[in-house]
Amino acid sequence: MKSKRKIMSRMYSLTLTHSYLFTLTYSLTQDSDLSPAQLLQCIERYKKVYTELKHPFPNDVYEQLYTAIDAVFGSWNSDRAIKYRQAEG
Repeated sequence: MKSKRKIMSRMYSLTLTHSYLFTLTYSLTQDSDLSPAQLLQCIERYKKVYTELKHPFPNDVYEQLYTAIDAVFGSWNSDRAIKYRQAEG
């Protein structure tokens, strides 16, 4: 089974892709402009992607939070993050 960090990293990439596609589909400038109904659709897509990654979606909010925090700190030293920090100073 894939590690949680790898799953969350892949989930993060897919989440960004889905958010971007939603904003394009609904001609929005940012994902925070989604209506509640659109946001629910987006959430269902995220859950489906999570399931496709062969990992059950955690229903416990604390597990979701700690897994997300772990993914953020785990990505801190990724090539992309290092390049971003170098570019932004």
